[in-house]
Amino acid sequence: MEKRGIDKLLSLFPRGLYWEINTILGSRNGGKEGLDEVRLIANGKSSLVYQRENLYLSYKISDVEMEKILSDICSGATYAYRDSIKQGFLPFEGGIRVGVSGTARYDGGALVGISHPRSMVFRLPLSRCDFEERLFRLFGNEVKEGTLIYSPPGVGKTTALRALAGKISKMKRLCIIDERGEFSGADLPYACVLSGYEKALGIEIALRTHSPEVIMVDELGAADTGALSAVILGGIPVIATAHGGSAEELLKKPGVSELISLGALKNLLGIKKTKNGYKLTKVKTSSIENAKKRPEL
Repeated sequence: MEKRGIDKLLSLFPRGLYWEINTILGSRNGGKEGLDEVRLIANGKSSLVYQRENLYLSYKISDVEMEKILSDICSGATYAYRDSIKQGFLPFEGGIRVGVSGTARYDGGALVGISHPRSMVFRLPLSRCDFEERLFRLFGNEVKEGTLIYSPPGVGKTTALRALAGKISKMKRLCIIDERGEFSGADLPYACVLSGYEKALGIEIALRTHSPEVIMVDELGAADTGALSAVILGGIPVIATAHGGSAEELLKKPGVSELISLGALKNLLGIKKTKNGYKLTKVKTSSIENAKKRPEL
């Protein structure tokens, strides 16, 4: 499967690191397409995640080199990305997610940014979904109800969301609130993508100016309940993602139970990676709620 943005990403790295990574990728049967993550640790053991295997690198990246990579990702204007950086991520082309951590800086009790980046994690998304056909069958051709797609980290939630966006946007007026730049470079000519907006503001703009029939958001959090209530009142189905290993685990997450109670999420669609591929499970939230209400025998 082709993964976008790898060459541009590797070109940001110091020459020694660039050549070491390229040598490893050239020696593997999967080539560049097997690369899942690049994990850089300043003055520590950097590594690759290659087809879910950890491969440690001999190149030791310096503090100065980390600062330069961060600056290059931001095109020399790090200040313009301060809001993203303080939340721990940066957008990069091809939908690559860059996790950033360092020394937190506070002003008056509020987090205002980080200095001295200590680690950066680059997660490379697939450009095509391995389980696309099964996903479409489970989802159906009509989008009338809200759905939460869940899985453990790195299994394929965002990849599934992109695949669904391509299909749904050809049938319905779709707005994607792309807070973290996950849809950057995605081929979605029919969708309205509000990139970089915080969910609450993005949803407000979408409802006020774009007349959506479906709204998509990635990485649902506890703070998003209020923003999604306006969508519910408008009768617009929401498709969202969240980390979780099971439906029961999701119900314990702050915000998810509230959204189910409000009627925003009628379905839970789980994705698991197995030895034989991917397993997809879809359940109605009403069946889980009813099971909770039944008396124990």
